[in-house]
Amino acid sequence: MMQATLFHLTLGRLFAGWLALCLPLVWAAPAPPAPTVPVREKLTLGVFAYLGVAQTQAQYQPLVDYLNSTLREEQVELKVLPQAEINHGVESGELDIVTTNPTHFLVIRNRYPLTGVIATRMSEVNGQPVQHLAGVIITRTDRLHIRELADVRGKVVATPSTQHMGGYRAQAYELYLAGVRMPDDVRQLLELETHQAVVHAVLDGRAEVGLIREGVLELMQHQGQLHSGQLKLIHPQQHANYPFQVSTRLYPEWPVFALPHVSDKAVRHVAAALFALEPDHPAARAAGAHGYTVSADYLPVEALARALRLPPFDQNLDVTWQDIWQTWRLGLITAAVATLIILALAAVLVWLAKRERQARARLSLLLDTLGEGVYGTDASGHCSFINRAALHMLGRTEAEVLGQSPHLLFHPQRQDGQPYLEAECPMSQTLHDGQVRRGEEWFVHPTQGGFPVGYVVSPIRQGGALIGSVVAFQDIHLRKKIEANLHHLIKELTQTNSQLKDTRNQLLQSEKLAAIGQLAAGVAHEINNPVAFVTSNLGTLASYVRDLLRLGEVASTTPAGQQLATEIDLPYLRQDVTELLTESRDGLERVRKIVLDLRNFSRSGDTQWEDASVNDCLDAALNIIWNELKYKCTLHKHYGELPLIRCNASQLSQVFMNLLLNAAQAIPAQGDITLTTEAVTDPALGRVVRITLSDTGTGIAPENIQRIFDPFFTTKPVGKGTGLGLSLVWGIVEQHQGHIDVASQPGQGTTFTVTLPVATQAPTGATTAPETA
Repeated sequence: MMQATLFHLTLGRLFAGWLALCLPLVWAAPAPPAPTVPVREKLTLGVFAYLGVAQTQAQYQPLVDYLNSTLREEQVELKVLPQAEINHGVESGELDIVTTNPTHFLVIRNRYPLTGVIATRMSEVNGQPVQHLAGVIITRTDRLHIRELADVRGKVVATPSTQHMGGYRAQAYELYLAGVRMPDDVRQLLELETHQAVVHAVLDGRAEVGLIREGVLELMQHQGQLHSGQLKLIHPQQHANYPFQVSTRLYPEWPVFALPHVSDKAVRHVAAALFALEPDHPAARAAGAHGYTVSADYLPVEALARALRLPPFDQNLDVTWQDIWQTWRLGLITAAVATLIILALAAVLVWLAKRERQARARLSLLLDTLGEGVYGTDASGHCSFINRAALHMLGRTEAEVLGQSPHLLFHPQRQDGQPYLEAECPMSQTLHDGQVRRGEEWFVHPTQGGFPVGYVVSPIRQGGALIGSVVAFQDIHLRKKIEANLHHLIKELTQTNSQLKDTRNQLLQSEKLAAIGQLAAGVAHEINNPVAFVTSNLGTLASYVRDLLRLGEVASTTPAGQQLATEIDLPYLRQDVTELLTESRDGLERVRKIVLDLRNFSRSGDTQWEDASVNDCLDAALNIIWNELKYKCTLHKHYGELPLIRCNASQLSQVFMNLLLNAAQAIPAQGDITLTTEAVTDPALGRVVRITLSDTGTGIAPENIQRIFDPFFTTKPVGKGTGLGLSLVWGIVEQHQGHIDVASQPGQGTTFTVTLPVATQAPTGATTAPETA
């Protein structure tokens, strides 16, 4: 409709421009040699007094003055009349040209012969030109129960007047089409005279729904009388290039039409003058118009008037059966024959429907007895049937499924939660290529989540054409669960077997270590005796050497002795022999100490508890493994003054030896190991000794740091470690009622902190040495 409006507007403007150019040329043509004063044809313009006679007279008089100043051969006289008097003037021929509202025009057109509409008024609303009017249906934004046309039923409705086209009739037609009859179906209809009064009535709650014409909302918002968001539109409509919010169709503005007795020339002159009226002309401004354009289509107004039973469609015609027969004889005969044919066809259809129902009943019984889920789709992929087992597995009702897309209902997503495109679904693909497919899918229950299914999808063909598909499926989550459990058991058995092999190897390694420990004890004992002999003999030898040196000093006083002393460099010999004896004695002492520490370490299973120094235990461990440390690290010892603690000294030495070896093995080339001991007070253990061992090695990965004390856990290659060292450390520290903590930063190093209470109760079964006073 807006395209027609734009076409009429453009055509009117072109026609007006053409006349504006041509008329001056005609009037400017040379006058005949003997000019005469022409007699101007008198034309009476009848205008519907929709604002009252006086106000309408004031509005349209400037337009008549404009016509009289523009026309050269016609003189226009204005008559502002009610509708009834306009009807009388048309009937009597007193009026020549008439302009009125569209519905009144339909009444006149129905009763009297007319030449047709010569122009249509263009209104100016809020400064914008509109060739059509429309209605707006409003309510307050907070009335959430009023959302659509049907909600207007039973409400209090306000309107300026039931005679308004844009303020009542346009909305009444939309409500009529929605099944709401005005005013019968509303609780109360208020006529408030002005559109602004209707808006205020809706805002203050006197009316629940308001009917106004287009542009009123925008004008009141522009003037500050209304804020955006206070009101909402019911049944909003969009019309191309229409500048206002509306709820109805568009209807043409007031027509201008001439009666048959007016000459064609006069009609053309009047039409040209109206088309030439510019929007800024005082006559247009006084009339509130944007000008006039070519005739609009008034069929929408006629449809509205017919539906609302407005004049001239408000009268019921007296029609007899004879009139109907005379008018519609052929149609009635055709209808009777068609009725007989329809009845015969209906009987056949009833019989066919009965057979189909019986066939469907048999098919339904067959499907419902199946344990598998079965459903079918039509060619467009919508569900055409589904059996009871499928509904039970899917948690759906038949009403929810039939006519819907099974893909969107049953498996819109994959098992991992990712969207599942219908084009990728094998069940949908069968509808396109007709291939039989088997496989597994993931279906979704609306409340119980997803479950796996095994399916078979087959095409349905008719006459060679694909008309659908049928899908049979079964819930396989139990099978999947059994398969998963079996896979898990196989994995556990494999891991257990691997662990058994590792345990066997580790036990063999432990037995080797135990054998080495026993051998070390025997070797230490065997070495200890010769070392004792050598130490004793070395002491005797030192005494003899001192005597020989004194003898040499005495002999050197003789000439021969002096010569011999010079030859053998007696002073150097005396000094060197003394140093050699001292170094030999120190070496033997170190050997004796190492043998003693080795023998003590080999007694790690001993249950003897005694008062011992932690610093001594550290030094004992260092003596045993010093060869492992001295080439890889620099040792920093920060020993504090410590009280003696009740402990198994050999076990503590084993703890420190394991920690030191791990630290050395963690240093790839050259690094530092720092030993710190101190006596502190622990909130839980009381007076304790704290031993801190830090290295600058590779550190421990975060994912491994919680497992380093687990038995047999190791990150070293096979054959390089048993995985028991730190586990033994943990057990020994716990046996001493202490605790061990570890902090590590990959690439920077590791720190172990061992905390041991000073007063420790020996475990059950341990032997205890007398306490040191």
